[in-house]
Amino acid sequence: MLRVNRWRQYFGLFGVGLALALGLVATADAQGFRRGGPGGGPGHGFGFGFEGPLAMALDLTDAQKAQFESIRETARVESEPIRDQLRQAREQLRAAVEAGQTGPALQTLAGQQGELMGQLIGIQASSHAQMFALLTPDQKQKLQQLKEERKSRWEARRNRRSGQAPPPSDQ
Repeated sequence: MLRVNRWRQYFGLFGVGLALALGLVATADAQGFRRGGPGGGPGHGFGFGFEGPLAMALDLTDAQKAQFESIRETARVESEPIRDQLRQAREQLRAAVEAGQTGPALQTLAGQQGELMGQLIGIQASSHAQMFALLTPDQKQKLQQLKEERKSRWEARRNRRSGQAPPPSDQ
């Protein structure tokens, strides 16, 4: 009997740790939208943000840059109340964990955070789709080429870190 209770304690602690970790991840993700995504402009979540060096590489026109900025601002305004709700949901989860709640109560609060994160990701995807639609066919082709180059660099870096030989090059 003592052994069963000990396992329950372990699983209970694991559940609390998991809830805390989810809260921290949600915190980091929600704050991360400032560096890219709704609230801070599109970022790395879908490959590239259409700003800075990428804007130069794609040779965006001033009109495209202005339209992109308008789309970013709309996404920021649209996501602001959701980000506020997400902050409140994180605080509620943290308070529930500190109050010793477990099980379904924590799952409900975590589910609320997940739903809000989904809404933010939807706003980000929508803004990216709008921006992508403004690109010319040549710019879209250049963007695809840049994505492939970035993916190759990432895979080479990952292979170096894991000690694997790089894949054969076609060049």
